[in-house]
Amino acid sequence: MAEKNEKETPSTSMVASLATPIAIVVAGVIIAGAVLYSNNFLGGKGATTGTATTELGSKYQKFIDLASEVGLNADQFGQCMDKFDASEVKDDIAEAGQYGANGTPAFFIGKSGNGSTYGVRIAGAYPFEAFKGVIDGLNEGDDQKIINSIGPDQAGNLPKSIAEISQQVSFGDDPVKGDPNAPITIVEFSDYECPFCKRHFKTTYPQLLSEYIDTGKVKLVFRDLPLPFHDPVATQAAVAANCAREQGGDEAYFKYHGEYFSRTQANGDGL
Repeated sequence: MAEKNEKETPSTSMVASLATPIAIVVAGVIIAGAVLYSNNFLGGKGATTGTATTELGSKYQKFIDLASEVGLNADQFGQCMDKFDASEVKDDIAEAGQYGANGTPAFFIGKSGNGSTYGVRIAGAYPFEAFKGVIDGLNEGDDQKIINSIGPDQAGNLPKSIAEISQQVSFGDDPVKGDPNAPITIVEFSDYECPFCKRHFKTTYPQLLSEYIDTGKVKLVFRDLPLPFHDPVATQAAVAANCAREQGGDEAYFKYHGEYFSRTQANGDGL
């Protein structure tokens, strides 16, 4: 599932962009297994008194080295990794299943509410134009613009209503990028080892950041959805990002998040 073997999504064609959601159907078939799998893989705890130089800490040395590069305290970060608290990740996986997020990346875009949003679903690494159409449609109250931006399903049919492609989604206790009071929220469920997630990060996220998030129009809530066939590294990366947040808040989280996505092979092999 290496990124180099995947067809790029043209940024100028809504129809061509559907190749990405089709390509991630495999993830949807087995995503339910992630919840069961997490009860075993994510339930264990590592040593509780380790440092960056312990035997267990060295298991996560690449994560620790990256933390040091982005200005975090390596020993403190190593101790956090040694504890390997994946409870936040498990919660995100469980809620993703409830929302029908059956693959990665999955997005829900809606007007900001009190800890949740009634979000329009985008399943896959769609081009920036799709996100722009949904955001602008929400701001303008133009349902047809939103529907046209999402495009037809695999059978070639457009949704008949916004309700068909929307879901009430909570923010959880997850990191936020942008103005907390922004009128529009994007909730993203993502896998740090997913090639499509990295594609979104490289091709669409920069424009979302510059045109909407950095301007205070939109905030991003990032939630974890590591897929079992990308584990153990995908879950380790999610825990590592949460360790960055534990030490430096949301700012440190997204700094680590950005560096990891920039460097990962995005195929389950990590950095």
